[in-house]
Amino acid sequence: MGSYLYLVGAGLLVMAFLLGRSGSRNSLRARDVSGNIVVGNVSGGVYQGTAPQVPTPSPDVKKVRPDRVAWAIGLVGVFIALAQLAHDCLK
Repeated sequence: MGSYLYLVGAGLLVMAFLLGRSGSRNSLRARDVSGNIVVGNVSGGVYQGTAPQVPTPSPDVKKVRPDRVAWAIGLVGVFIALAQLAHDCLK
């Protein structure tokens, strides 16, 4: 009867993984890139021009935060699976 909770926990973990991966499409994280980079679907020509000088960001610039919804769903899945495991072991 209680083994379905393992499936619920596993399903929530899979959903959290897929949700976390879906938000990172067409993105790039790089340091000290020299050269040209094209990210995403590009139809047509790509031209190189001169870009305006952008000041270097200060160290107190906001960092990229992890997706809290995906983490919350994953943690709920883990807690459900752990609770079911504890219940099965204490039987």
